[in-house]
Amino acid sequence: MMKGYFLKSMTVFVMAFVLLSGCGTRTVEYMQDSSAPAVSSGSSDAPSAPGGDFYFSKETPDAESEAPDMIKVFVCGAVMHSGVYSVPAGARLGEAIELAGGMSADADPDYLNQARVLADGEQIRVPTRAETESMPGPAVKTAAAEGGSSGGKVNINTADIEELQTLGGIGETRARAIISYRETNGAFQQIEDIMNVSGIKTALFNAIKDDITVG
Repeated sequence: MMKGYFLKSMTVFVMAFVLLSGCGTRTVEYMQDSSAPAVSSGSSDAPSAPGGDFYFSKETPDAESEAPDMIKVFVCGAVMHSGVYSVPAGARLGEAIELAGGMSADADPDYLNQARVLADGEQIRVPTRAETESMPGPAVKTAAAEGGSSGGKVNINTADIEELQTLGGIGETRARAIISYRETNGAFQQIEDIMNVSGIKTALFNAIKDDITVG
């Protein structure tokens, strides 16, 4: 009888201990551990760490993979702020000039091809008008290729914008100025009269005089 009473007492004691201590229930903790394999928080296949704990980590976008490739170019000459500038790969020459504050007042905007794609490490030197006027020009196209030319020379009284730009140092702006001048003042009487056009001085005239005609 005493033995039966003792067993019942032990059973009650054990059950009370279990209930009070929380034994018999398994606690699952959700924690973030940088050493555990990272999975999306929305995945149902989360890996289990030793001990039955589950680890979750947030996926973050790779900022470096989204950033554009950058190149460096040196912009100098007739610009507001010479220096080395970073531009995205595939940027145009005009964009680099804008980063340098744009061209200065004495720059020749027609000399450089501002639509050209830049290369890493290159130097961009913007010349002044005085510099381009003293530069020798390329050979003039033949009369067969140019309807407004005569004897292999460009007729400054009849040539259009494209023909005038075949002359060294004559870009679109100066070509338009030549056409505007002759429309306002009439035909050029002699080739020296082209120096009356804004932007065309002695140095530039000497560079193109053997390639132009008024006949």
